[in-house]
Amino acid sequence: MGRRVVGALLVMGTLLVPMGLQQAAWAQDFDHHFVAAACTQVPGAEGRLPGQVVNTANGIAVQHRATGTGNVGLICNVDPATTHYFNMFQIIAEDNSPTGWVTASLYRASADVPGAAVLLASVSTTDQSGVQVAQNFGDPDIESLNEIFYYYYIVIVLHRDNPADVIRVYSVSLRDVL
Repeated sequence: MGRRVVGALLVMGTLLVPMGLQQAAWAQDFDHHFVAAACTQVPGAEGRLPGQVVNTANGIAVQHRATGTGNVGLICNVDPATTHYFNMFQIIAEDNSPTGWVTASLYRASADVPGAAVLLASVSTTDQSGVQVAQNFGDPDIESLNEIFYYYYIVIVLHRDNPADVIRVYSVSLRDVL
């Protein structure tokens, strides 16, 4: 039953994509930043949220609850109505564990034809300690977002195996850096 709830929430997140952010919160043209704490958290099998928002010396982040392990999932709606061109996908996260990681994946779903969303780009942390800025440059799939025919969303997954590990995500961005 827990998998059905998570699946239903992912589908609902996809259907809610057109709502996006309030216009006042949109980034400037060619620059979309999403604070992870503002994204929608996917509940765990028991219906509880496995992550928590924390204020660290590096800023506001999402991390596992104190004794939590496994995955924390976040869904961030992308509204490219005011922007169309990006060539960099970036995540800012913290990972002090050789077995933990943070991954952000950008998906595109058809606005007209039902079906599975398509993975456009992904970026992950490495096993270095401290805050990391992981980037994916020049991916042709993210260069031109078409809000007329598609909806876009980002899925962030934090994974940790040991409650003593620090795995946090601060933000994710789509940017034009040319």
